[in-house]
Amino acid sequence: MLIPTPKLIEDYVGQSQKGTFIDPLQMRKDLAAELGADFTCPMTTGIFSRIMAEKNLELHGENYQSMTPFWRLVDPKSDLAKKLSCGKEVIQRLRASES
Repeated sequence: MLIPTPKLIEDYVGQSQKGTFIDPLQMRKDLAAELGADFTCPMTTGIFSRIMAEKNLELHGENYQSMTPFWRLVDPKSDLAKKLSCGKEVIQRLRASES
């Protein structure tokens, strides 16, 4: 079982193309395959996804162009979106701006 780091998640999200949205399950499968694991822990992936998003928000404030596009990974309807300091409305707006 792979326990991903926030950096692994950030690198994965950083490679995504504008206007694409990442399915967390697919990301976990991709990371496991890339690193030779059978599967990726869903609990730590969620925790470290939040850490990655909050780090970017803290470092960059509202300068969204300079941060890793975490909104491509975080579904605005998810529990994670409700927990982020930016709120789900920001995620919805950023996703809409890429559509």
